[in-house]
Amino acid sequence: MQRYSYNRIKEMRKDETFWNSSQTGNYEYTVGKEPREVYSESLQKNQLMWTGINTSNGEEDNFLITEGLEHYGPSIYSYPAYVGVDEIKLGD
Repeated sequence: MQRYSYNRIKEMRKDETFWNSSQTGNYEYTVGKEPREVYSESLQKNQLMWTGINTSNGEEDNFLITEGLEHYGPSIYSYPAYVGVDEIKLGD
């Protein structure tokens, strides 16, 4: 499976599980506040903003992704995407 597209992220609902995966680790989250679309005047593009709750420590993190520029934003998946990278447990 591939990284979530802009439209797939737009469809995420409260309490849905997702992973923010990168070379530094795989972070499991649940959706706290559902994605909402806003328009960036400066970029002249739509953006999605949402809140995720880190399942390992309960902290809320804010996410932002820009339509057409998804490769610059967080890497969102339905599973831990980086094989061989241990899940990072903040606070350990």
